[in-house]
Amino acid sequence: MWKYLAFGFSTLLAVPLLLLWGFIGFLLRQSLVLCGLISVAVVLTLTITVQLNEHLTLFDFPVVLAFTFAGVSLIPKKLVYEAPIFALFLAYAIVRRVYLTVENSNEKLYANWIAVLSCIGLLWGIICALKLWVSASLEKLTKIEDSLYKSHIMSEYKMLKVAGLGTVHIPYCGEVRDESRLPPLNLVLIHGYAAGNAFWATNLQEFAKCYNVYAVEWIGVGRSDRPNPSFSTYEDADRFFVDAIEGWRKEIQLDRFVLAGHSMGGIFVTHYALNYPQHVEQLILISPAAVGPAPKYDKPSSVLFQIIGFGWRSGLTPMSLVRFAGPFGRYLVHWVLETRMSWLPDTSVLKTGILNSSIVAEYMYHNWALKRSGEVAMNTHLLPV
Repeated sequence: MWKYLAFGFSTLLAVPLLLLWGFIGFLLRQSLVLCGLISVAVVLTLTITVQLNEHLTLFDFPVVLAFTFAGVSLIPKKLVYEAPIFALFLAYAIVRRVYLTVENSNEKLYANWIAVLSCIGLLWGIICALKLWVSASLEKLTKIEDSLYKSHIMSEYKMLKVAGLGTVHIPYCGEVRDESRLPPLNLVLIHGYAAGNAFWATNLQEFAKCYNVYAVEWIGVGRSDRPNPSFSTYEDADRFFVDAIEGWRKEIQLDRFVLAGHSMGGIFVTHYALNYPQHVEQLILISPAAVGPAPKYDKPSSVLFQIIGFGWRSGLTPMSLVRFAGPFGRYLVHWVLETRMSWLPDTSVLKTGILNSSIVAEYMYHNWALKRSGEVAMNTHLLPV
């Protein structure tokens, strides 16, 4: 009984705090344009109200604020550039208010609110522009991914984007073949859930000694395009990913290739092979997940499982938690990787240090915290068991 009472009390205490945290995160993840429009509209509305009620003219505030937002949108999104702009606007607001002649308390109150809201609006826009709440970016993801390849691939490679899918091409670098021998086979690699092309970094060089290698990211993951997911069924989701792979094949102009999928990528390559068998030279499944029909099972009745099941049905993913954590998301990903490493054998490339775990954690953070998209395949293709 006491256990349930404690759980109920903790829930009552935690829910409003979590809602507040989520609301703050929602506000601080908006676009600079939206912040500017809302801020200028609020200040302009208040300025018009002052003009009508008190005949006090303060229209320079929304005008200067609008021009300041325009300036912020044009300069590089770095604190060293944004901070001086905010400081200048703050100085303007203080000087304008100090030297403003007002006749009554209502005018003072209105003038104070206009000055304060102008500064708050600009600060809000700058925080959103700098992505201080969730600092993930495609540029940083690409840079980290490239650094991992540079550490482990000695031959030539290219980081591409083909048909909207992040692609790494490592040409065949094995023994020189004479014209009497067939050219090397093409190998297409599809990664697993919560991963990306960089997870193949330590394997690509060896693969290229035997194949012409392409590592391809799911749509909505890594460097690939991240469209808004609109599917809700297994079949629609499967079509979403499989059709993206076929679009990639057409654009890269491969007719036949060896297709390999790891973990959840094994689902997509299996279905691709079933739909387009004429293009698959050989199918390789590496530790595949969820291949075959979903098993029947009795759902546990525990409160924890019910909460997990609700989140699963609502489309929540591990990446949702990282984004929700805001500035703590990076530390959450590092903790997840460290926990996962404790389950790995001592021969793992992460435990031996062949693959730098800190760099991998940073790659995971930027991959996970970017826009929600292909990750929702977990909710259609897996079960919370």
